[in-house]
Amino acid sequence: MACRYGANLRDPPRVRLAPDRGQVESTSFQRTLVTYCPRSSPSTWSTMTPCIAILATGQMGASFGPLLASAGVRLVTNLTGRSPRTCALALEGGFEDLKTDSAILSHADVILSVVVPSHALALAERLAAAASSASPIRTRFFADLNAISPTTASSISSNLTTALPHLRVVDGGIIGGPASRSSSPLIVLSGSGAQELHELLGPWLLSRTKVVGDTVGQASAMKLAYASLSKGANALALNAAMMASRYGVGEALEEELGQSQPAMLKVMQGVPKSTAKVRLLRLGG
Repeated sequence: MACRYGANLRDPPRVRLAPDRGQVESTSFQRTLVTYCPRSSPSTWSTMTPCIAILATGQMGASFGPLLASAGVRLVTNLTGRSPRTCALALEGGFEDLKTDSAILSHADVILSVVVPSHALALAERLAAAASSASPIRTRFFADLNAISPTTASSISSNLTTALPHLRVVDGGIIGGPASRSSSPLIVLSGSGAQELHELLGPWLLSRTKVVGDTVGQASAMKLAYASLSKGANALALNAAMMASRYGVGEALEEELGQSQPAMLKVMQGVPKSTAKVRLLRLGG
């Protein structure tokens, strides 16, 4: 059975056998990640390319592909039952289709859940069910990065840790637009494994990860609080702009805002970009 590890590619792991535990310790970056492997002689120890699964590869999820691939990370996903658009985005992003959830658990060091919020709990339940047929299980971290409630985040953690006791479930949230080869949105993390995952993912995501707490649900709360302000302001600005346009006072409104509320004018001018983003999210596979 292959050993698994998490490591900063800029500081390759130094592997040693942990005494009396039949485990291999991969010392890298600032943390020691313990990986579960059968006891073997030093000549058979090997370091493997870190593997990240993103479920699913819609507009947002697939956008992380080129950035992670440029860091030397192997990218996998499960495209069974996904839309042609999602399959195309996965192919463009450099993802390998493993076809089953059990294969994902057997190959990926980290699973990132990036789905429509209403599907987040179902995905976690699906992975929990797949655990019984996955052998060996390589996955060490599961991070839910969806815009869900803190209560849902807790339910996801409970479902997964019951089926996979050694799995570190991390709550997360994405703040910003899709990633590119040279940029990444901010990913906020919380939970008992958040610091380890932050140190693992940070170097691959241009240091755009941040720990906001040690309890599952805190990152989801952070994401929802941020979104309620940013999207709420955009919604109000859009409504005001539509009303002003309907009654022929759009230019007068912009002129007055430019003089008395320049910050609000900037929000209104950003509304077209926001509505375009909403359209992209609705097209997600």
